[in-house]
Amino acid sequence: AVVYGVAVPGADGRAGMAAMTTDGRFTFEALTEHLRANLPDYARPRFVRLCRDLPVTGTFKLSKSALMRDGLSAATASGSIWLYDRKQQAFTVCDAAVMERLQRDEVRL
Repeated sequence: AVVYGVAVPGADGRAGMAAMTTDGRFTFEALTEHLRANLPDYARPRFVRLCRDLPVTGTFKLSKSALMRDGLSAATASGSIWLYDRKQQAFTVCDAAVMERLQRDEVRL
């Protein structure tokens, strides 16, 4: 996994995003519990990108630049993007409807 900041349309600053690869045992419920148990609310990523592979540099270090460039754009991103919904206290898929709500500032990050 790699964690970085992404610009959110209609909002100031950046929000935390974690890009990660998973295996068949991964569940968002387990991730949510792990984040709650180990990180304060302000340090938890608001977005999760599930990737097949994470980009690496020529020296095999994780590369954030390509992921940061993709931002929240699902069209250019390789993998699905999920948003942590504070009301439901669960991750939901970040589709076009959610992006519209983000742009109208209807979603609290």
